[in-house]
Amino acid sequence: MDWQDTGFFLSAKPYGEHAAIVSVMTMNHGKRSGMVWNAKSKKMVSALTPGNQLSVFWRARLHELLGSFKVELEQQRSEIVFSGAVALNALTSICTLLDSLLPQFDPHKQLYLQTIKLLDKINHTDKWLIDYLEWEIFLLKEIGFGLDLKKCAVTESTSNLIYISPKSGCAVSREGAGNWAPKLFPLPQCLVAGKIQNKEEILAGLEITGHFLKKGFHPHTGPPKLPGPRLRLESSLRKRL
Repeated sequence: MDWQDTGFFLSAKPYGEHAAIVSVMTMNHGKRSGMVWNAKSKKMVSALTPGNQLSVFWRARLHELLGSFKVELEQQRSEIVFSGAVALNALTSICTLLDSLLPQFDPHKQLYLQTIKLLDKINHTDKWLIDYLEWEIFLLKEIGFGLDLKKCAVTESTSNLIYISPKSGCAVSREGAGNWAPKLFPLPQCLVAGKIQNKEEILAGLEITGHFLKKGFHPHTGPPKLPGPRLRLESSLRKRL
């Protein structure tokens, strides 16, 4: 069987002398992997760069098999690489999180569209930082760890939401927190308002989303932890601030 789709490059693992097992996030088929036999050629090395938009043709004998890819470059996003450490780390964080947390074969069309929108917005300014944070919140929803920031989990009030529970991911108001306040995360208002009041809120927001993203990683090698690119994003942003 075979299919054709559009998607962006996530990662590649070398296979033999000239091939690689390539992972792509596609619009209609979700995250998929396939063998690219000429991955070491100059043309493929240029195309197989994180974030690059590709036209992909996948073929295999059965749907569940690894299959092989034929890919053509549709759009380069190499300018992100030259936009500074924060932008570069955001790009690699996006690709790594999708590659690590999403299962094969499961379509996530809305997540795909939001990711494309974010990738096209990232540049050397910081105007996309709130978009990146909202993207992580949407990713959490897609993998089953959605946050509820619209009302207090205790009082159901929609005002004075200043905390978030590290267990449930639900917002908590000042009145609802009570004696539990020291054990709750402060809720950055940028998560509620959808706009940045100050850049420190972004770091606070990333700490919260990072806490819940770790729950998506299977603890088969010890306590779950965030991948290196995601940690480097926080580090580079903290240095800039």
